[in-house]
Amino acid sequence: MENNPQSPAPAEIAAPEAQAPSLEQIAKELSVEEQATQFTSSVQQQPQYQPQYQPQYQPQPQTYAPDPVTDPEGYKVFMSSQLNTVTQLNQTLQQVDNRMKNWERTQQEQKIERDINSAVTKVNAKLNVDPFVTEALLQGTYRADQNFRRIWDNRDRNPAALEKALEVLSQKYVSQFSVKQDPKIAQNLQAARVSQQTMATTQKTGINEGVPTDPVEFDKYWSRLKGNGAF
Repeated sequence: MENNPQSPAPAEIAAPEAQAPSLEQIAKELSVEEQATQFTSSVQQQPQYQPQYQPQYQPQPQTYAPDPVTDPEGYKVFMSSQLNTVTQLNQTLQQVDNRMKNWERTQQEQKIERDINSAVTKVNAKLNVDPFVTEALLQGTYRADQNFRRIWDNRDRNPAALEKALEVLSQKYVSQFSVKQDPKIAQNLQAARVSQQTMATTQKTGINEGVPTDPVEFDKYWSRLKGNGAF
């Protein structure tokens, strides 16, 4: 029986590398997730049957007010007391409201600062430059790119989208900062550096060179200059 030759094994086909999504694609995915979230929220907010119950009646204490006809002075004192009570209550409520607003504002500012520092740290892990430079790059991208602005503004609701966006920006910034230098420019810079060093080490002739410092010798030197008609 003849042995049939074995057919060669099929060559393995390399899987194509996955391409990083762009900020526009990430923002579109965010829109789809927003629609899904809104749909889920609308379903959960449908009215459900709640058992009805009658609240128990709590009798309120009666406030005695003097009759304005039979006791006008007592009525004036009563109304003044009521007015003072209402004024103090309004002032207290205003103070509490101001404190709450200040506290909320402080908490919000601190959270934004933490979010910015976190984003700068993640991007700078690959970029490796001054953190102020990285923060300026992110701020510039936020103002110029509406897709990143939308992703950043929705970072609390979809932190995964922000992670993807920061990864994309990291690669972009790294490519911008790793531009190769022209060899000719490098040669010119080296030549200029050598020229500066040469000029720094070259001694220049001073204007006072050859002028004696001894008073007697200086008088002789001065007389020779005048005799030669230099002055």
